[in-house]
Amino acid sequence: MNVTQRLGTALITGVLSLSLVSAALAQGGGGRRAPGLLAPPIVARLNLDADQKAKVQTAGEAYTKAVQDANALTTPKEKRQASRKARQDYEAAVKAALNADQQKQLEAFQAEAKELTGMMGPAGNQMVGLNLTAEQKTKVKEISDKYAGDRQKLQAELKAATDKKAVQTQIQELNKKMMTEVREILTADQRKLLQPGVGRRKKQQ
Repeated sequence: MNVTQRLGTALITGVLSLSLVSAALAQGGGGRRAPGLLAPPIVARLNLDADQKAKVQTAGEAYTKAVQDANALTTPKEKRQASRKARQDYEAAVKAALNADQQKQLEAFQAEAKELTGMMGPAGNQMVGLNLTAEQKTKVKEISDKYAGDRQKLQAELKAATDKKAVQTQIQELNKKMMTEVREILTADQRKLLQPGVGRRKKQQ
């Protein structure tokens, strides 16, 4: 498999693994996002220029609209086909907006995000690119394990809840509690890198 094929595969795999299944599972718990959009903290750490940011944002908006249109179709087959095309178009647009070095960086970030979100859920996206040590990752897992039961309980409640907003707020508060403990194990430089992602998310709410 050549480099181009590997990058294409990485984008597909990474986007799927980083799917923000619903706003309730996102760290901010704010507005709805289409499943499969790259997490804002990851995009932020790609050091995109203004033109690239605009292209990625436009791709995201087009993808969100395409997913909404797909969900409005009648049959499951039509929905799957339309959703698949929307995702492929989004992945191609993101890839086209990045230079070769950024594509490699994204591939590395996605691999790291898969590991961290596996431990922390979508909140783990904030820690991508912080160059965590093995000891720090062990501590992150300990924090995650500490709250695993609460997270699973809230996610189950969300599925059955009539008032989903109330449960989303509880998820948001739990994520904040986890991230407060995570910050304690980070170096000063790592905390500086963590803060911009938090600020942008608040503005989006």
